[in-house]
Amino acid sequence: MLCLTPCAQALVPRFRALRESLTSMSSDGVSGDLVLAAYEAAAEACLRAGDAGEFLKCQARLLLLASHLLCTHTLRQQRLVSELYPAAAASGRQSARWPEFAALAALYFACAGGTPGEVAAALRATPQHLLHTAPVRCALRALGCLARGDAFGFCSAAVHADATPLLRLLMARRLPAARRTALRTAAKAYRMLPLSALVSRLQWSSAAAVALLNEAAAAPGAPPQLVAAAKTWASSDASDQLIFAS
Repeated sequence: MLCLTPCAQALVPRFRALRESLTSMSSDGVSGDLVLAAYEAAAEACLRAGDAGEFLKCQARLLLLASHLLCTHTLRQQRLVSELYPAAAASGRQSARWPEFAALAALYFACAGGTPGEVAAALRATPQHLLHTAPVRCALRALGCLARGDAFGFCSAAVHADATPLLRLLMARRLPAARRTALRTAAKAYRMLPLSALVSRLQWSSAAAVALLNEAAAAPGAPPQLVAAAKTWASSDASDQLIFAS
């Protein structure tokens, strides 16, 4: 794994220059392994740096190569790959990280505030051969939760064993909103709920869950159930119960 956000931001211009150089160079002396490694490293650095534009460019090229080498490409894609990356296309090398990047591509717009059309287009671009892989299944599970409005389910998907570190980093963008929605849902569905149960469903710590409760209760227009729960929790010494009814 590459470094976290501050250092990754400094790497983005270097990876951009490398990507542009690989695109402009001919096949002479450029190995397929170098092309794949460069794009995978660049995509990871750009995602960690929060550079959406560069990340999406790298993702598009990676999926184009994946579709070509997995034989799920169209004739137009085949010509494009052969023109842009002849060595990589001819090498036949398949990357072990393609399932992860396919999952990131499928989930990116849903977690980054994209439109339904962008989410649908990303799903259509997922190579069929990768749909059965664990990272892609994890991404599809998270997408299903978002589509159904299942905030608790999304919180669980974000820490699922099939979620790679990059997938967790991406889904972390939607976690705060999902946890707020889950808390409101619990307040409407239950009169009382153990804090430990809520923490388990939110995949969070007790202190963070209580802080979220207090924040949500203090917001303008907060549901009365959340206000009641915050007040009763503050006046309770040992009880694990959140009381959502006044």
